Amino acid sequence: MIVQYKDVLLLIEVKRNAENCLAQLKGQVEAYYEAQADPAATAAATAANVRALSWAQVVRLATNARNLRQLTGQASPYTADFVQLIQYYFPQWDEVLSFHNIPFLSGLGINEAALYKRLQYIQQQAFGDELMWLSDRVAMPIAVPWASEVITRPELHGTVAYIGVNVWPGNTKAQGWSLYGRPLAWASQRSIVVDGVSYPLAIEQYLKFSHFNRWVFEVPVPATPEGQPNSFHTYSAFKDYSGRWWRDSWPELAALLQHSLPEQWMAHQPEWQERFLNTGRAYTDVALGFKVTVLLPYRQLQQLDVAVEHGEVVANLLIATIAALQELIDGPIA
Repeated sequence: MIVQYKDVLLLIEVKRNAENCLAQLKGQVEAYYEAQADPAATAAATAANVRALSWAQVVRLATNARNLRQLTGQASPYTADFVQLIQYYFPQWDEVLSFHNIPFLSGLGINEAALYKRLQYIQQQAFGDELMWLSDRVAMPIAVPWASEVITRPELHGTVAYIGVNVWPGNTKAQGWSLYGRPLAWASQRSIVVDGVSYPLAIEQYLKFSHFNRWVFEVPVPATPEGQPNSFHTYSAFKDYSGRWWRDSWPELAALLQHSLPEQWMAHQPEWQERFLNTGRAYTDVALGFKVTVLLPYRQLQQLDVAVEHGEVVANLLIATIAALQELIDGPIA
């Protein structure tokens, strides 16, 4: 890449990875001067300022330039767009930013990569070696028989941004035994108190189909009108639906679902056909579980998290949220 501005000439050698291209760049500079047939070429090539910059340094320079321009009222859309692009697609090129410095949305959508990077940094502070680094997610531990992990996700509800703290009670039949033998009044709640503050609470029930311990698809169980009992919040529903269904019993399972969840089951017929009926699979495991989400307003987190090195305030809030979820389902801890 060659950029010329008045009497300044920039020759840029770009690598996608961490390869040091300094020697190659010096060769490019020397070749350029030799091509000018200028008697002073050798001296000029020797005097050229050749330096290597990592992507992290480039992003820091661009971010500092953007911030300075904004402070002086001379914002540049080119610099701002470049920084936004990097934060969205390549957050690993930049240092960890506090929530205060991460806009939830950009022109490209939710800044998921930058948000997840900060969340993982904070969760590492909170849980240390107990934090679970899995192939497709980072999960916080929860010491209960009805769930094994808690996951944070950025969520946009209408125009309001949240960080959702999610747990899946009863995501397997083994976990379900500790839920369905007692009242499920908590499943109707729409708010939860964490450290004296009330937050929105979203609870959804579902039937999860899996095979060989891997999720395949799930069928939502619709909520009932307020005040009416839910026929799926019962031990008998758990006993009827949850567990391993061998292929020869699939017609019975399909008939149950067609009777109890006609619209939802009909909507998932293509998945049932493609991923089970038309395969060589001999069984499906079914779990009658819940997804429980505490919605922490992102604006509040931005006010709490203003410095990269001081993430303990949000870390403590996450720990308190997990404790509140446990108390929601198990009742007050004696």
